[in-house]
Amino acid sequence: MSSSSSIFPICVMFSAREREGRRILAQGCEKLSHGLGVLEQEVDKFRRLLCDLQASWEKEVQHQKNKT
Repeated sequence: MSSSSSIFPICVMFSAREREGRRILAQGCEKLSHGLGVLEQEVDKFRRLLCDLQASWEKEVQHQKNKT
C-alpha cells in the first residue's frame, strides 16, 4: 500500500507561464473547432449541390431517352 505522502494533490498549481500556455492552447482548439464546423457546413452545401446536379442530369438523360 502507498503512503499518503505519495498521493498527488487533486488541484495542482500551475505557474503563470503554464496557465498562459494552456489558455493559448485552449483558444487555438476553440478556433480549430469553429473552423471545422464551418468546413462541415460548406461540405454539406457542396454535397447537396452535387445531388441536385445529379438529379437534374438524370432527369435530362431520361428526357432525351423519351424523345427518341
